Amino acid sequence: MSVGHYSRFAKWTTTDTDIVAGLHGDNYEIKLGVDFHSRSVRAMVEMNARRRDLDQI
Repeated sequence: MSVGHYSRFAKWTTTDTDIVAGLHGDNYEIKLGVDFHSRSVRAMVEMNARRRDLDQI
């Protein structure tokens, strides 16, 4: 893993959360990352953005 180039990603969702995990190895360096976002917060942010867009009309 650390000697050669290798990447692996996984994505899954729960009822409340979107989760992405990534593993990357290259040149003796290994990186692991995890990203998660609330689905309800994302929906609220999108709704507020649409409201702002409509307010500009």
